[in-house]
Amino acid sequence: MSETIERELEAAAAAEREGRIGEAAALLRGLGGAILDRPAALHLAGVVAARQGEFARAAPLMDRAAKLGAKGGLEGVTLALVHRNRIEVHRRLLNPKAAIAAGREALALAPDDPVALNNLALAHFDALEIDAALACYDRAIALAPEDPAPRFGRGEVLLACGDFARGWEGYGWRFRLPGVPAPLPAEVAARKRVRRWQGRAMAGTLLVVADQGFGDVVQFARYLPWAAGRCGRLVVAASPEMQPVVAQMPGVAERVVAWDRLGEFTAWATLSDLPGLAGVMPEGAVPYLASAHEDRMRWAARLGELVPRGMRRVGLVWAGRPDHPFDFARSASLRALAPLGDAAGVAWVALQVGAAAAQVGASAWRAPLVNLGPEIANYADTMAVLDALDLVVTVDTSVAHVAGAMGRPCWLMLARRPDWRWGLAGEETGWYPSVRLFRQKKLGDWAGLARDVVRALSAREG
Repeated sequence: MSETIERELEAAAAAEREGRIGEAAALLRGLGGAILDRPAALHLAGVVAARQGEFARAAPLMDRAAKLGAKGGLEGVTLALVHRNRIEVHRRLLNPKAAIAAGREALALAPDDPVALNNLALAHFDALEIDAALACYDRAIALAPEDPAPRFGRGEVLLACGDFARGWEGYGWRFRLPGVPAPLPAEVAARKRVRRWQGRAMAGTLLVVADQGFGDVVQFARYLPWAAGRCGRLVVAASPEMQPVVAQMPGVAERVVAWDRLGEFTAWATLSDLPGLAGVMPEGAVPYLASAHEDRMRWAARLGELVPRGMRRVGLVWAGRPDHPFDFARSASLRALAPLGDAAGVAWVALQVGAAAAQVGASAWRAPLVNLGPEIANYADTMAVLDALDLVVTVDTSVAHVAGAMGRPCWLMLARRPDWRWGLAGEETGWYPSVRLFRQKKLGDWAGLARDVVRALSAREG
């Protein structure tokens, strides 16, 4: 019987290593309670559960593996790995205290593990323990100078603290991270053999690649006129979704949406390179987006049909892109924001798109909740809808950036540890004067933040 269990465990481990996660999970389920006294098997089951996104199931499996392993069931190196993996699992469960404890256990066994140091730095950052996070990153960089993860992580912490001079340097390591595609495809780079732009004035054609997420493109598009003033001709490569944004930027001579349509150019840069190259935020940049007149008229009429008269029209977005690395903390659910439904005199207009939009059907709000998301086809629609609203309330998504870039009133609900661009304190952001920041007092407490928004809405009406 023991030999059969070992064979099944070996097969499950091989399946996990080769990415056959469903098969690994099925093999482990077949073993049932036979793994409960085997720390290595428990750890494997925890890893498989985590890779399936089931972190609440992974945590007790890994915690039990660590407890049994400490009693002699695992070698020190293997036990250190268990603790290292526990860091990320507890981070995903919004429990930085447990994640930090796991990180310290890992480093007690393997003090020179740069991956454990990097993971522990993230946990300290989640807890807003900035000095501890930077210390871990510094140690990880000293141990593994060419590892991009601690360099990039340190850059984000410094940016969050407002140390842009050093922060942009670390941020530049993002394209060396595993799984991050190169901004310029290898075949294009080889065919063109052009240099990466360093911000100096040039006479030729500059290609700027609109990299990263949609919100990043909106945020950094303000730098395109600056880049246009430093080259002979500016070409921007951007996805079709971002064309309504890029098309409004002065100085862009050409926009391309496919690499096979790209002509000759002299140098290139990513859009997210531009803030670091410019060194400052362009003065007077906001607003730099506006909706089209015809779109405004169409959406104003549509909202007039849907929203009860005499009520304030407040847009709402509660979830961002699910594959964002910090989405587990930055996105909410409509149920978690239920206190918003108690706002008096407000008609909520759901602008949510994607799978999360289906949550509207399960809501039972006292205030009206109009589901407009399925009708919004592109960012041109988004801009026009924002012009027809009195206010938009959103978590950290591209809608906040679009509203801010238009100068429209926006209340941004932030996780306790927000993305770097929103800083660590205060209600204002230098990126967008029309955006007001609402910060969680406790990590994961969306209901408390929703109540703060309701109180602010009441005060705003008064």
